[in-house]
Amino acid sequence: MQDASWQRAASIARQVEPLPPTRVGLNAAVGGILAQPVAAVTSLPVADCAEVAGWATCGIGPWEILSSLPDGHLLDGTATPLGQGQVLPQGTDSVLAADLAFREGDRVMLARPDGSGPAMRSGWLEPGLHIIPEGSWTRQGDPLIKPGVTVTPGTVALAAAAGVDDLTVIPPPSVAVILRQDGYLPIGPARRGKDRALVGEMLASWAMTAGARCLPELDGSDQAAELAAQIDAAGADVVLVSASAHPGSLERAGEALGRLGAETLIEGLAISPGGPVILAELRDGRRVLALPHTADSATVALATILDPMLEQLAGIPKAGHPVTAMLRSSLPLADHDRAVPVVLEVGELADLVDPVPWHGPYGLAPLGQADGLALIAAGRGLPSESVPVLKLPGAR
Repeated sequence: MQDASWQRAASIARQVEPLPPTRVGLNAAVGGILAQPVAAVTSLPVADCAEVAGWATCGIGPWEILSSLPDGHLLDGTATPLGQGQVLPQGTDSVLAADLAFREGDRVMLARPDGSGPAMRSGWLEPGLHIIPEGSWTRQGDPLIKPGVTVTPGTVALAAAAGVDDLTVIPPPSVAVILRQDGYLPIGPARRGKDRALVGEMLASWAMTAGARCLPELDGSDQAAELAAQIDAAGADVVLVSASAHPGSLERAGEALGRLGAETLIEGLAISPGGPVILAELRDGRRVLALPHTADSATVALATILDPMLEQLAGIPKAGHPVTAMLRSSLPLADHDRAVPVVLEVGELADLVDPVPWHGPYGLAPLGQADGLALIAAGRGLPSESVPVLKLPGAR
């Protein structure tokens, strides 16, 4: 199978059905894509209420202060304290804002602008002042939230205010990470002959930052038969398999997928850094992405394959489209496609990118500041050329 271009890889990654909508409680819906609109269950506010904290007043003042209303009614010439948003007692004509009130004994009245005493017309308020009428925010059945938005805590708060207890959403895709750390150090600094499992370190955080729900990491085997059983048992929409430090690690992952009857969709990326990577689909429709052992190549595979696949599963395929930006500085020309980390700057006429080529420890130094990966076609890389850019998860 010929290595796929990044465009072909991203297209194949998106050839998956979005997850089915499910109805869940408000908090469980956070992070999902709203699949059905949210309408007000009742008119809001449900009754006339106070726009500001202060005093509910009836008639002309100064108003006698009543600390309690046995029958729930205000009488002419009386007032009672209330907080912002509180339902008004019957008989309320206006609300006197607390910062505009002057209190004298058991009476309250309108204050002078400097608060030094009663105003000239201390007992007159415009009828309806600082009153939010019943149903002025929304009427029962009015749509409040359109489908297609990502559910946030703010979405939850608005839905709750509308009287809704659950939402129908496309849930975030679930990701299982199988770490094959044989030959790698799980913690601590590298030493002669032993490196950290860098690819494994970033898989869970990458998946979560990309909007997925990551299951607890699993220790994976470097033996094909055992690895096949582990992949089969992983209960997730997408399974990420890291490589061990031993030669032939990716081939054994491919053998494990063959034991499961998986269909290989991608086997290798025709971009640098890229190379060996496997995307396969199991018989039950779950996807498996087996990654190379080098962190730069794995980063390119995650950006070009995993991200668009997660977006499609979550029902937001357009989010995976690259943005277009203009190179601000040149790159050495090459006869092959390249993925180059870039720092993105939003310009007035066009977005600009500064290339920060792979360098430093294991080539990862640019990822500490990069906003995305510019995908540079063969023979291109001159200043002012427009290039597609895949934004990295969590970047600005």
